Amino acid sequence: MQALNINEIQKLTKSQIESIKSYSLLGTIEKEKSDNTKNKKIVISFVFFDRDNPLFNLGEIQDSWYLALIDLITDISKITKSELRSGEYKNRYDPHNYIDDIEKLNYLHPLLIDVQREACQIRITKGKGRIHGFFIDNIYYIVFLDNHHNMYDSPHYEKSRKLIQPKTEYEILEEDYNELCSNLVLSKQTYLKIDEFMYKNCIECEKGEKFINDIKI
Repeated sequence: MQALNINEIQKLTKSQIESIKSYSLLGTIEKEKSDNTKNKKIVISFVFFDRDNPLFNLGEIQDSWYLALIDLITDISKITKSELRSGEYKNRYDPHNYIDDIEKLNYLHPLLIDVQREACQIRITKGKGRIHGFFIDNIYYIVFLDNHHNMYDSPHYEKSRKLIQPKTEYEILEEDYNELCSNLVLSKQTYLKIDEFMYKNCIECEKGEKFINDIKI
C-alpha cells in the first residue's frame, strides 16, 4: 500500500481512514505483547524508514544534526518504554494519534494512522526536529526523520517545503567523473582546433609561406 498525501486523505471519510490496512510486512514481524515488555530496552528499527519523501529526505541539514540524532537513539536504546514515558525523556515523547490531526498534517503515512499501532513522535532536541514512528512491543519503528519540522506548519518555524535530495558519495564521485570526461572532450576539441590552425598555417604550405613573408615585410 502506498503512502497517501494530505490532499488524498482529506477526500476520505472517517470510516475509510479507519479501515486502511498496514503493510503486509507487519504481519511477519509483529508479535503478541507480553508481561515482559515493560522490562525490555527499546530497540530502534529502520525497517519502514522512508527517505524518498521530498519532505523528509534529510536534505539541507548540517552535520551537527546527525550527532544529535545519534545521541538520542543511543540514549533511548538504554531505557524501557515506561522510562521513556515517565523519565527524563518524557518531554520529548509524544504519543500521537495522527488521524486527529489530519487537517494540520502535510503528509500522512498509512503506518502512522493505523489505529492498531502505537504511533508517537519523539523530539530530537529543541530546534532539531522530530522522529515520527510507532511502537510494536518494545521496538520503535522509525518512518520519518523530520529535521525541518515539515510534518506540521508550526507558527514557530517556516512552512513545510520540499527539500533538495542529498547526494550519496557515489553520486558525488559520479558527477566529478562526468565533469572530468566533459573537460577532457573540451580539451580534445581545443587541441584539434589548434592542430588545424597549425596545419593551415604551416611553413610547408603556400599560406604558411605567405604568412612568413608578410611578417618579414
